[in-house]
Amino acid sequence: IGELRRKVTELEAEIAQGKIDLQAAEEEAKRCFDKMLAAKRAERKATEEREDAWVHGEELHQRINSLHIELVDTTNRLEAEIARLEGIIRDMQQHAAEQVTRAGLIVSNYTEAFDEAKLRQVWTSWRTYIDMRRAKHAAA
Repeated sequence: IGELRRKVTELEAEIAQGKIDLQAAEEEAKRCFDKMLAAKRAERKATEEREDAWVHGEELHQRINSLHIELVDTTNRLEAEIARLEGIIRDMQQHAAEQVTRAGLIVSNYTEAFDEAKLRQVWTSWRTYIDMRRAKHAAA
């Protein structure tokens, strides 16, 4: 734009000295003016695009911050839920271990009771056998 202004100024000086045809100078000045307007429009458009890009970049930055906050919040909630579930699992494991121990004791008690009943049965059978032998021996 500065160069175009300088060119217009030079042309005006040459016209004033009579070195250039006025009609040719007007046409050249009009071409320069049109180029200057086109350059101004391009500059304005570039400024608008730069501002739009800045606004879009700012929106993206805010969205990224929002997503980051959401991610941190979700991560914290997931960690809390994992800790809660781990506690439940530990409680269930402890309960299962207690149940296995209890079941083992019950089986052990039943086994002892069964063995004791079997021993009584064998003892009773043996005693019956001995008593029968004594009775037979006494009768003979």
